[in-house]
Amino acid sequence: MRLGPFRSRWFVDHELAPVTDSSGVAIAGAITGPAGGAEGMWVYVVPDLEAETDAQIVISMVYDGDVHTGALDLSGFSAASGDAAVLTGVSWSQVDLVTAGGSATDRAHVYAEGSHWMSHSVAADAELWLLQVDPADARGGGAVVTPTAVVKVYSETDNTALFYNDPTATGEYYSINDHFLVHVPGGIAVGIWRNGKNAGDLSLKMIVVDTSTMALSAEYDIGGTASVDCNTTGSARQVPVPGATIATGSRALEILVPDDIADTGTENDLNLLTTDDVFTAIAAATATYEETGQHLQMASFFRLENGDYVVAYKRIPIGGNYSGGTQPAVYSDWGDIKLAVLDPSMSLTALWSELCLEAGSTVDSLERAGNRPHVAQWRRYVFTCWDTLDLGTQTASGSYLQINWLVA
Repeated sequence: MRLGPFRSRWFVDHELAPVTDSSGVAIAGAITGPAGGAEGMWVYVVPDLEAETDAQIVISMVYDGDVHTGALDLSGFSAASGDAAVLTGVSWSQVDLVTAGGSATDRAHVYAEGSHWMSHSVAADAELWLLQVDPADARGGGAVVTPTAVVKVYSETDNTALFYNDPTATGEYYSINDHFLVHVPGGIAVGIWRNGKNAGDLSLKMIVVDTSTMALSAEYDIGGTASVDCNTTGSARQVPVPGATIATGSRALEILVPDDIADTGTENDLNLLTTDDVFTAIAAATATYEETGQHLQMASFFRLENGDYVVAYKRIPIGGNYSGGTQPAVYSDWGDIKLAVLDPSMSLTALWSELCLEAGSTVDSLERAGNRPHVAQWRRYVFTCWDTLDLGTQTASGSYLQINWLVA
């Protein structure tokens, strides 16, 4: 889990190097979850970016259907070497979901406008909720946290939801478990993928929630005609529109998505898609990254100041052999975890890359495969986290976090 240097093609060279403790041990290892063991899924690291001088770094996860959150102490890894390092000392708080569907399956987490925003879907892919959590509560402390505000963003049975869809009547089905959140001026946009009869190649519904009223402020349908085939999971970020200022609120949307999450026997690309500031349809992929013989999925990314992208993703070698043996059926959903730096064109040659986890390799005495990677940045820190599967029992076996340092 140690990262080497890469060199950028911009005016300033960078290195992505491991952050180490006082003993020189790389800060990378399993996360001790709320029950005191290596449990948890859908882990996010989310800094309070608007409070740069006293920014806090929050880590959150789902355990047993509940959302847990706490402050991340950068020195909080146990003094052990290699794979035995464990993140300890997070004082987890549980977010009360009683008024928000009761339990969480897939989820997302962003910080914006002085609050943490946490979304989650519920079982059967029929509801999606958005919660506002005060930063002091998000930093944990052991108490049960009551959200500042709760709203049902999507429902297939409740017409009081901000966006109500009855698929038996409309024929339109939405992939709620593959949603994402992104901050837009005056609100939080929830992105869900449409895969019904009129979906077309790319069909993304953006539901914008006004953060002051928790009411629906806008809806946007993106794509559905001439685009790449990517009705699937991804991540997104807002970028200022060229020639405009942040003060004007003119922002575009960048979305990084794979071609498909099904059919892992075929090569699969990561596609960078860009809209204009009113989220109009995307005509084609802005850039595409691929690896020969690999099925790429579950991309998470951010952009460096020089225009390069830091991307974490899952990959499934097509018919390949892992270090743990021949690819079994379980690898249709679990695979390698890779971290890479790509130039703005996402050309096929990565500027730097590392295989954080090879599916089938032994980590902490278990043969593991990975899923659901997320990557985030705060100042010069890079946080990469992912979930693992115990291939012996084919059960979830905890999440891992790796912290690196961008050196200019």
